[in-house]
Amino acid sequence: TGIVHFPSKSLFINELGQANLNESQHYLKLLMEFNKTDNARFFNMQLVDAMAKPSRLQAYLEEVYAYLKPNPREIGVEGYTVALVYSALAAKNNDFDLALSFLEIENVINIEFQDLDTLMLLWTSNLFDPVLNDPRMKKIRINYGLIDFYKENGWPDFCQPVGDDDFECE
Repeated sequence: TGIVHFPSKSLFINELGQANLNESQHYLKLLMEFNKTDNARFFNMQLVDAMAKPSRLQAYLEEVYAYLKPNPREIGVEGYTVALVYSALAAKNNDFDLALSFLEIENVINIEFQDLDTLMLLWTSNLFDPVLNDPRMKKIRINYGLIDFYKENGWPDFCQPVGDDDFECE
């Protein structure tokens, strides 16, 4: 079908946060072989090959973003968390502006398909530590309703309110 199933995407994001790029590349290749996604648009061997070198990955990510920016609805072609995975890859490659750009596209398009488990994995992943309190990241969290959820159900250890209308995360 060309869809990498949700648990695989979550595990891959987790792998990115804990392993080096080469180990993550191997893991993605195994996921694609298992899910038979070699002809998929976003999760394919071209991505695996690009992960061999940070500069190649950067070029690939920029190409995907250039395609998705005017065609944001294409994000849902292979599941609802495509941009989350690409965001994690950009963060792993230390391009936090691009990482946030992928999240912004995903946030606007797939808000109705909130995959909170994968989002929580992103929010708690060390991949995004440098931008946890970036205004763009805060807006994404607000758009997903996480702050309202925290206000109603209690704040997690990694985020705390600051005043009546702001918050900080660690």
